[in-house]
Amino acid sequence: MSKITNPPEEEVMKEVVTETEPFSWKINVSELNLKNINFKHQSFANKNSTAYYPQPEMDDLRLDSLNLSLTADVNVASNEYQLKYRSSMLNRT
Repeated sequence: MSKITNPPEEEVMKEVVTETEPFSWKINVSELNLKNINFKHQSFANKNSTAYYPQPEMDDLRLDSLNLSLTADVNVASNEYQLKYRSSMLNRT
């Protein structure tokens, strides 16, 4: 015999307020290289599509043989962000 019942009552937890220090990490990326990367972002409607578009189509984005090189300096506490990148791609469909 099966029976459907109401879920148990949830305990209400008191909200605890704590003071936090600002996020003080600094992130430095001297060099990040990705070579010959294939990237695909397709909606369910475009799954496995091979269609060609004259402009980028965000629901069917395919990048083949992507090369990416970047450096980054991030200081979250000071709200300072610097990103330098260089990319090339053999095919875009």
